[in-house]
Amino acid sequence: MSFMAVFDQDGRCKYVLDGDPSSVDVSSELAVVHASEPINPNAVWYDHDFGEMITRSPFRVLVSSNKIENIPVGTTAYIGLESIVVDDGTLEFDVAYPQQLRVVLTHVRHTDTIVEVPCEAQG
Repeated sequence: MSFMAVFDQDGRCKYVLDGDPSSVDVSSELAVVHASEPINPNAVWYDHDFGEMITRSPFRVLVSSNKIENIPVGTTAYIGLESIVVDDGTLEFDVAYPQQLRVVLTHVRHTDTIVEVPCEAQG
């Protein structure tokens, strides 16, 4: 059996087809990878610079009170209904009362991760 992974311009896997992909037109896609083994679309990304499919690595962030550090630039952080694109490697939280914030981190090169951030009220 053959498998085909289709990637977008950012390198994120859009979908994986198994069996005969001849019925699907992927000519407009930026990258298509053929494989003989199943492909988990959530576990890989495509490096357009080197022309290869690569396994996504875990985030290696540092969590402390009111802060997440060592975040790769370009990561999207979801806090409740709000999303923030990280451009400097750090997120700091100013809260009105002590709480635990759940933050979802997504980046094309890293596996999606949920971190719990302990937060204390400032001032």
